[in-house]
Amino acid sequence: MRKLLAIVSEQGTACYEACLCEHCHANPEHRAGVEKKAATIPDVPNPSDWQDATGNEALTCVVCRYPKLLIWVRVGDMGEYESLDSLDDALDYLNALKAGEVTGWVEGGMGVGIETVNYYGYDFISLFWGDDDANLTAHLDADERMEVEEGLVEVYI
Repeated sequence: MRKLLAIVSEQGTACYEACLCEHCHANPEHRAGVEKKAATIPDVPNPSDWQDATGNEALTCVVCRYPKLLIWVRVGDMGEYESLDSLDDALDYLNALKAGEVTGWVEGGMGVGIETVNYYGYDFISLFWGDDDANLTAHLDADERMEVEEGLVEVYI
């Protein structure tokens, strides 16, 4: 399990706005962005003092939303569920598999995800936010749907 790190207020409370998983914390740009935001919070004495906040269920990484959510993908009816850390990773994965452009969204019934020119009907692509066990926790929001529609390239197999 990945650690969560957070900048702490004067009262010793981990700041929701200043939380990163250890993966995102390793990226200097992500860390600098969060520290800049933390510097604007009045009761944060040291905006670069990161503390271990693993286990605090109120916190999620402000970059990738870990630990509450992973992006889950299953390509086709016979595919295996794959967990990925971000929507960008999912798009890279789907483009590498030549999924094709989105032709529709699947909302319940047989599942949650997308149909493309190459995967449709019962052979669609599952795509959703879920916990560590692939249990659906959230559908993609409107901005994420737009990102998927713009991020998948046209491919016919």
